[in-house]
Parts: sequence; structure tokens; C-alpha cells
Amino acid sequence: MKLEEATAENTYELLLTGQFYRAKLLYKSENNKSYTVIAIEYDSDTVYKVYVLGEGCSTKNDGDIFYVKFGNPIYTEMGLSRIYRYAVCDKHGTPEKNYSEEFFSVNCENHF
Repeated sequence: MKLEEATAENTYELLLTGQFYRAKLLYKSENNKSYTVIAIEYDSDTVYKVYVLGEGCSTKNDGDIFYVKFGNPIYTEMGLSRIYRYAVCDKHGTPEKNYSEEFFSVNCENHF
């Protein structure tokens, strides 16, 4: 499946902290503008959906294709969430804004 064919129904989830991907905006919440769902092109045959929290997609529209680098997931009272922080990037993986190294580092102790 190609990224252009991605929908919320035909995509999957995976651990993404620190990784950089081409992405497509699938959904932007009307009530919480920082909550969005994007699809990422993992390889030539696999597209995953990712729940993200951040302002990076505020200027994007459903169906827009762009690049993202994932930060650490959000933690909740019940532990690790599947909602990621992320940074919108250029095609080389350079974020549009500055972020700390901790934002993109994987701490396995916190993920499992």
C-alpha cells in the first residue's frame, strides 16, 4: 500500500520515538487542535497510523503529505500512551523548530 492510499481503517501502529518518516494527515480534531492522526510510510508495502499531539499539523489539511520526526510518547496516569509528540521536518529530517535531544531519544526503560 502507498501512503496516498492510507486511511484510518487500513493502517497500523508501532514504536516510533526518534524516527523520521514521510507522513500524511488523516484527521485533525475539531475540539483539540493539537491532537491529530497521521499515516506514515514505513516501507514500500506498509503504512502505519500514529496518534500525535503537538501544534505541527495546525497549518496542514486532511490529505497533506509532509515529513515528521517522532519524539517520546505522552505519559498518562495509567502509564505509557500511544500518543506521540512529533516535529514537522524538511525532507532531510531537520525539524522546523528547535527541540532538545531528550525529545527524540529512546529510553527503553520508559517504553516497556
